Amino acid sequence: MERPRREGTTAARRVVIVVLATTALWALVSGLFQPFLPLYIASLGGSATDVGLAGAVTGLAYLLAEGVWGLTFDRVGAARPLAISRFVTAAVFVGYLARTDLWWVYLLQFLRGVSEVAMAPIGRALLAKHVPREGRGTVMGMYFTTQTLARSGTGIVGGGLVDTLGFRALFAICAVSSLASGLVAFFGLRHTVDVVLVDAPRTASDSRRAGLGREFVLLSILAGFGFWAQSGWTTFLPLYSATILHFSASQIGLLSTIAGVVVLLLTVPGGRLADRLGRKPVLVAGLAITSLPSIVVASGIAQSFLALAWLSAGMAVGNAIGNPARQALIADVAPAGRQGLAMGMYGVAEDVGFLIGPLMGGLLWDRAGPPIAFASFALVYGVTIALVIILLRVPPQVRTTGAG
Repeated sequence: MERPRREGTTAARRVVIVVLATTALWALVSGLFQPFLPLYIASLGGSATDVGLAGAVTGLAYLLAEGVWGLTFDRVGAARPLAISRFVTAAVFVGYLARTDLWWVYLLQFLRGVSEVAMAPIGRALLAKHVPREGRGTVMGMYFTTQTLARSGTGIVGGGLVDTLGFRALFAICAVSSLASGLVAFFGLRHTVDVVLVDAPRTASDSRRAGLGREFVLLSILAGFGFWAQSGWTTFLPLYSATILHFSASQIGLLSTIAGVVVLLLTVPGGRLADRLGRKPVLVAGLAITSLPSIVVASGIAQSFLALAWLSAGMAVGNAIGNPARQALIADVAPAGRQGLAMGMYGVAEDVGFLIGPLMGGLLWDRAGPPIAFASFALVYGVTIALVIILLRVPPQVRTTGAG
């Protein structure tokens, strides 16, 4: 029995390594492109509503596709779905080189959303499937840290490219990187279907609760609210920096880099806290911290680069603490053998928030002004915190697990 167990552990570690490597390439492209999409739309003559609409179109694509990708993982594994998704993303960036119409941007953002979202349910499902409960907070911290490490410096690089060579150079690099990540995903993950599971055995009651129970539904609702506020902040902070405070693309990229460094340093420790102190208190602390930057921007006192740098760092601290706890919770309740579907369903709830956040933020920005838009993000964070404190009941076996 010792040899099969050791082989299963080795195989699981290999899966984790490959997932983290694939995630790094995926995040590299996102870090290069996402902070500058609002600036690109503005350069085409688009308004804040147009920026919000582009984000909402992406969120709609996430909403429609994420569950499908998760179900596909359960049926055919990870290699082919991830490879196809990355190749489509590469084609999207080639499409950005072809036309500059706003309607074309919306179409490309929808296609990019469909392809990009594959990494979320498949990556998390692979980790949920191959990592035991007592170490999930730490591994989810490593998962987010890998994303952040890949994005570290991309804000500066992307801003420099936009300022010196223009958006076309940025799109070309993203296309090549997406193609490379598809090849890594296919050759690195094509044998993961047959890897021996190392998760702890679950009872029938565990599976019922995990698949359809109260905690799963509540966690999904919380994800929707959380991503409403988070996507709103992510979408409109660059626009606020460029149009209200008149920062350059390089300065906006530096803000993104500052946040990335903070997340890089604190996410693994945040995951360890979730394993040691419990998922719920760590999640509440993270949400509370992430609500503060939106309050400060709404108040109108953040008028300098230094102020925005502190706020970006504060948002990063909250995300670094809260994200591993939230992801570990949903991994804890994902039913064995259906991790892909569970992560896809959970991701759909996130996508609803991602759809609402940019759309509502853009409408509020144009009709009531930027302070009201950011105040709405803070309000949504407050509602999320209240729901976690009042309604979320963490199962005892999750609350008492150690760091491992």
